[in-house]
Order: sequence, then structure tokens, then C-alpha cells
Amino acid sequence: MSYSFKATDSSISEGVRRIAAAQIDRALRECRDGDLAEDERLHQLRKRCKKLRGLVRLVRPEFDRYKAENAAFRDAARALAPMRDADVAVGTFDKIAGELRAGSGNISSLRQVLTSSAAETAETVDARQRLEAFAAAMAEARSRVGDWAFDLEDHALPGGLAKTYGRARDAMANAAKHPTPARLHEWRKRVKYHWYHARLLKRTAPVLIAPHRKLASKLGEILGDHNDLAALAEHLASLDDLDSSPTAEAALKTVKRRRRHLADKAFTLGELLFAEEEKAFARRFGCYWDHYWARVSPHAPARARKA
Repeated sequence: MSYSFKATDSSISEGVRRIAAAQIDRALRECRDGDLAEDERLHQLRKRCKKLRGLVRLVRPEFDRYKAENAAFRDAARALAPMRDADVAVGTFDKIAGELRAGSGNISSLRQVLTSSAAETAETVDARQRLEAFAAAMAEARSRVGDWAFDLEDHALPGGLAKTYGRARDAMANAAKHPTPARLHEWRKRVKYHWYHARLLKRTAPVLIAPHRKLASKLGEILGDHNDLAALAEHLASLDDLDSSPTAEAALKTVKRRRRHLADKAFTLGELLFAEEEKAFARRFGCYWDHYWARVSPHAPARARKA
């Protein structure tokens, strides 16, 4: 439950530093955890960086170190990407294998090609060195967190909330005009950051924010599946000697059909999640925020105490 603001935070600045420190500390423990499977470790570490980037985006307009810290967490996660991405194509193929009409032998052969390709990619990556570099980057970030300063009143709603929501809304409109994998992937990134913001604010109005947060989570999952399928299609198209493979052709058709279905589903959910104009959304969440701090904190804005 550490990825949210709490009544015990004496200020937003203190809350941001507490949340950041908790995420970095967990990442450092996960680097050393011998009980974690390697794929789970990579998933968790990359997720920590995404949550940290979501956090600093919330206070982006008030944080003069935003660009540097965002880049640090982005680069740390990016260094781990080849280690995890090597297996994504195989996992995504397994999800669609049941829809293929080709013979099981051909499916097995195609899967073996994908598995071999993933293994070759993994062999070129020095996993231990990358994990050590990641841990070092996280330790350096941890040493900086205590000095993070923000141009915020004690409990003023951070300006990054509305900014991120507006950018997600704009990305949806852009993807709707021309739903390419790149545009849908960009929308997905914006949706994920908005989801993180909803999680950070979930205590301010739990009953009202919970369905919004769940909708954002579901939309992010759908767009993530769409992105994985797009990556699989690109990977299949790049493999040698598969041009004449009926199984590969069937897989590509299945991928195309699934992507179309997921895109349609994403736009339906997106229209609900981003139905409000940016200013209306900011006013609504601003009310949740002010009333929450009026109830729990002596540092609350005066206008909320009068409400």
C-alpha cells in the first residue's frame, strides 16, 4: 500500500520522497532476492521504474529535477528491456496458438524457431552485468531522493495530474484518427501514467476513484496486449525462411484479427475513461483531494476546511 499518499504525510513533498524511497528500496531488494525467477525479477524491476516515472510526472510542473530523474529511471529500465523482450514473442505466440488452424507439428516448428531466436538474443546479453548496473543506478537515485524539492504548497494538488490526463486524452484522439501500432503504443504509455496517478490518489476518495482506477488498469492491459501482438508480427516478419510457411501466415492473420479486436475494445473503454474535458477532470479530482486533506490533516488548504 506504499504507492499512494497517506494522511501521515506532513506535505506532498514528504509524500513524494517517501513513495520514491519505498519503490527504490524494493527494487534493490528484488535485485538481490534469490527466490525470484529471472523473468519475474525483470518484470518487477521494470515496473518499479515505471511507477517512479509516474510519480515524478505527477509533480512535473513543480519539480525542477524532473527531466534528469525521469531520464535516470527510463534509462535504468531500458537497459533491462532486451533481457525480458527476448521471451515476449514466445509468450504472445502461445496465447494465440489455440486459434491457429495449421497442424500441431507446424505450430510446434514455428514455436521452436521463435524460441531459438529468443535464446540467441538472450546469449548476446550479459544479464549479471546489466543487473549490477541497474542496482548501481537505483542506489544513486536513492541517495538523491532526500534532496528532492518541489515548488508546492503543503497540500496543493500537483499540476502533473491534469497534464498527464490531457496528454492521454490527446493520444487517444491521435490513435483514433490512424490506429497504427506506434500510436496505440504511445496512447498506452499515457494511459499507464494516468493509472499510476489514480493509484497515488486512491485514498482521497476510495469509492469514487476505485472504478476509475480499475478502468484505467483494464485499458492499459488491453493496449499492452495489442503492443505485444504488434511486436510478435514484426518478429515473425523478420524471420528467415518463413515466407512460404502456412503456419506463419496463419499466425500473422490471427495477430491482425486480434489486434483489430483489441483496438476496438480499447477505444470503447477509452471513451468512458477520458469522457471529461481536462479542466472538468482536474476540478473533480481537486475536490476529492481538498476534502480528503480537510478530514485528515491540519495542513489542509483553508478552502477545504470551510467546505
